Amino acid sequence: MTVVLYFGTMLLNFYCLLMKKKARALDIWSLIFFGMIFAGNIRDGNCDLGRYRFHYLQGTSSVESDIWHVEKGYGYLADAFSHFGIPFQLFLLVIFVVCAFLIFQLMREFECSYSVFFFLYGFFYFFFTLEVLRFFIAVSLLMLGIKFLLKNRWLRFILCVLTASLISISYPLYRMGWKWHR
Repeated sequence: MTVVLYFGTMLLNFYCLLMKKKARALDIWSLIFFGMIFAGNIRDGNCDLGRYRFHYLQGTSSVESDIWHVEKGYGYLADAFSHFGIPFQLFLLVIFVVCAFLIFQLMREFECSYSVFFFLYGFFYFFFTLEVLRFFIAVSLLMLGIKFLLKNRWLRFILCVLTASLISISYPLYRMGWKWHR
C-alpha cells in the first residue's frame, strides 16, 4: 500500500509540475505522506540512521563519538529532544517538518510550485535523507541562506552557513579535521 501511495503521489506531483498547476490539497497530502514515511523510518543496524537512533536513545549524541566527531549542533539538538523523552520517530518528524518549512521559504521566494519540490524530493532526495539526517538539516539551512544571499543580507546568510556547519560540515573539511585530530 505504501508503494502505491508513493508512486501515486509522485505521479500526481509530476502531472501538476507538467501542467503548471497548483494543487494545495496535493501539497498538504504530499507533506503529510512524506513526513509519515520520514518519521516512520525504522532502518536499524549498521547504518547511519541506526547509529543516530542508538545515540539518541542512549542520550549520547553530543559526546565524542565516531558520528559526531566535528559537528556538535546535531548532537546537542538530539540530546535535548532525548532528554525530554520525545520518541525518536517524533524527533524525525519534527526535523522533516522544520526542514521542509525552510525549503518552502526559498520556493516561496521564487514562486515555485510545491509540486516541483515534492517530485524532486520524492524522486531522489527522499531516499537520501532517510539515511543522512544531519546533511538533510544542513542543506535545508543552506537553502534558507540562499534566500538571504539573493537579498544581499550577508549576515543572515553567514549565520545560516555557520549554523549548518554545526550540524554537518562538508566531507572534505571533515576529512581534513579527522586527519588533524589523529
